[in-house]
Amino acid sequence: ERLMEGAKLLKCSEFGDAIIKNM
Repeated sequence: ERLMEGAKLLKCSEFGDAIIKNM
C-alpha cells in the first residue's frame, strides 16, 4: 500500500506540493 501511495505522490508531485503548502 505504501509503495502505491509513493508512486501516486511521484506521479502527482504537483498535487503533493499543493497539499504540502496547505499543511
